[in-house]
Amino acid sequence: MSFLCKANRTEQRIIDATALAADYSKFPHSLGVRPQAVPLRFVTPELRPHLFLSHQPFKTVFSWIEKKLLSVERMNIANPGTSHISREKVYHRAYIGETTSLIYLPVFIRGNALYDAITKKRVASVPDMESGALSFQKLRAGQISFIPTLCPGCGWELQGEKDSLVLFCRNCDTAWKASGNGLENLDFAVIPGKKDSPLYFPFWRMKVRIAGVSLKSYADLIRFANLPKAIQKSWEEQEIHFWSSAFKIRPELFQRTAKSATNAQLMVGAGQGVPRARVFPVTLLAEEALQGLKITLVNLAVPKRKILPLIDEITITPQESLLVLVPFSKNTHEYVQKEMRLSLNINALKYGRNI
Repeated sequence: MSFLCKANRTEQRIIDATALAADYSKFPHSLGVRPQAVPLRFVTPELRPHLFLSHQPFKTVFSWIEKKLLSVERMNIANPGTSHISREKVYHRAYIGETTSLIYLPVFIRGNALYDAITKKRVASVPDMESGALSFQKLRAGQISFIPTLCPGCGWELQGEKDSLVLFCRNCDTAWKASGNGLENLDFAVIPGKKDSPLYFPFWRMKVRIAGVSLKSYADLIRFANLPKAIQKSWEEQEIHFWSSAFKIRPELFQRTAKSATNAQLMVGAGQGVPRARVFPVTLLAEEALQGLKITLVNLAVPKRKILPLIDEITITPQESLLVLVPFSKNTHEYVQKEMRLSLNINALKYGRNI
């Protein structure tokens, strides 16, 4: 998800792009729509006899994607067909929730050229093949490994959907996420729901230290966001938490969800076990949610012109994050959380699971 903060609005879009990962300029820079149109399969040991071209780190490759995005941003998309270049200032940009994959395009060598092994079309001429400009190597990728979804605490079967990054044990009321060493225990809290709460949505509640803007208490948040509330004396001492959805959803809904949840500042207690109702899958890690905090700050600020010139000078230091399961009720087309004043469209949720 890409976010751009401008003077009077925040623009957002979903990016789905491929970029050449090999350091060789004669190859095509993108695969176009092929990754969506052609079936993909994991690299397996059976491919060891084949040779693979070395690749660059994702951060290096993403710089090319970002340059293309910047050129698109400058174009006046409101008037397609014109050559007008937009000079509107972008105060802040953020990329949140990326999923990266390394895709190998099969090719074969004939003479001094590389050919696409699927379409049999010429990909690139390689007159300097003999010079070693292309460094092919034997497969060094590791094998796919599996982690048994049994609770490390009690041995019970863990519960969760296939795209969830967090699994729950309803026997000993624990949560677990995958790590390099297997399953890692994760702290979580549950906001009690009513009997008619058919679904719990996961949120990240984040405690951070902010430098560059005065936001230390709930009272500061009310003044910052110009909320229609009479400030109570106790709120001057009540610490503030930033909230974000722990699930992927369309960028415009991601912003609205983070703003509504942060404004609500729901009280979180202790001692609640894993709810027996369905828990929506966690598909966004806390580290990714933290990258959206400046976007939330801009959306909260009233008026925005006071914070936009300062946004690059603001630093956010994470201190702790907690997974919170929040109950929602259901009507015909959406799930509703009254305390947050938030509604989530059912179809938008389905779409979000493919982001």
